[in-house]
Amino acid sequence: MKGIRIAVGYARTSGIINPKSSIPTQMETIKKYCQKNNIILKHIFVDECKTGTKVEGRNQYQEMKKLIKTEQIDMVIVAFSDRLARDSYEFILTMNDMVEQGIEFVSVSENLTSHFMSPLQIVMMGLQVELENKQRNQRIIESSREKFRQGKFIYTKKPYGYDVDKNYYLIIKEDEAAIVRRIYEEFLKGKGTTLIARELNAEGLYNKEKEKPWSNVKVNNILEHKTYTGLIYHKEKDEDGNFLYIPVSDREHPAIVSVDMFEDVQRIRQKSSRKKKEVKNFHFLSGILMCPNCYSKMYGIAERGIYACYNKKTNLTRCPTVDKEKIESLVFEYLSEMDSVRQVTSQQKNQSNKEKEYKKIMSEKEQCEVKFAKALLSLETFEKNMEILNHQLKELQEGRDLLVYITDDDTYDAIIKKNDLKQLKERLNKEQLNFTFNEKMELIQLENHPAAK
Repeated sequence: MKGIRIAVGYARTSGIINPKSSIPTQMETIKKYCQKNNIILKHIFVDECKTGTKVEGRNQYQEMKKLIKTEQIDMVIVAFSDRLARDSYEFILTMNDMVEQGIEFVSVSENLTSHFMSPLQIVMMGLQVELENKQRNQRIIESSREKFRQGKFIYTKKPYGYDVDKNYYLIIKEDEAAIVRRIYEEFLKGKGTTLIARELNAEGLYNKEKEKPWSNVKVNNILEHKTYTGLIYHKEKDEDGNFLYIPVSDREHPAIVSVDMFEDVQRIRQKSSRKKKEVKNFHFLSGILMCPNCYSKMYGIAERGIYACYNKKTNLTRCPTVDKEKIESLVFEYLSEMDSVRQVTSQQKNQSNKEKEYKKIMSEKEQCEVKFAKALLSLETFEKNMEILNHQLKELQEGRDLLVYITDDDTYDAIIKKNDLKQLKERLNKEQLNFTFNEKMELIQLENHPAAK
């Protein structure tokens, strides 16, 4: 072609970047080609870390396609043909659009230009680009498998408690590994993941790399990571939703926990998981929760995870339903607060009783002294009575009498932590506690209401 030509360039990288195909290298290749061939380079569109197999997310690619349809552009230049697209259909479609508009496509490194290509050659080129991409992906997969087999950890995100050396082998980070061991040990002692996370946060043992506090999700992730036992594992789920651990490495790395400890934890977690499924389907508030519209009893619908009014069965009312998890969480919080109030009330009652008993003892001492002064008591009797009264006073002051506290096993909170919702339902029925809720999803305890009897 004669005269000055106007071109746009396009550069793209996917996830793993080869220095030879980096954005700066691609841009430099395009610029040099334009300078050498007296071409005006109007703009270079760049998509970083975007796959070439999809158009979605490649904003600059889409902008380039719009521009070449609306403005006078003579050429589209890339460093490599697969930068344009790695999907044969998209590649051929874009190439045909350019051919129809008289726009020349140039791949610099491969010395290819669409002006010297037939429609069949364009199709063959698109198929070749897609085939090469599939072959490249397969090579990457096979290379990754081989590295894992050798015990090399090539993922960017390393397991908490480990670092990697220059050869990508896992090595222990002792400060983090100590926390991992503690999580396993405390879980085996009966502590729940939420409590473990709370205690780690209280001690300031955050994940320093991300500055995020611990959560029950993070603790669970630690407990289900079998790589801590000394081999790299991939985790999959079977048809029942149970985890399957597939070893992918032959080379061992330093273990943080033993295989036996890991297996013991998994047995407890599976047992807990089965219990949670049972709890999920048990609506302990059935008959205890009252409809805020008509004050009829509400019942649970397991398949929908809600509570509904009994009158709603007749379709004669517009009574609301309520989400099972939301309303049960409100009841749990209310009962925990009730425990705290009961504990304070018990302590206040104990204090009142102590004061009455103190006054009684002091009064008896005074009477004993008066009787001795009037010679109504012998010295021996007086001393014996005073010894008994002083001993009672000492015990009272040391707080060893009259103090009756609510034991941990008697609290609602203890029952909730055990996930024993059947016992909780029995307790609520025994104490005749009933609840409803308002439009703001605030819990209301019903007292002496006809519907609650």
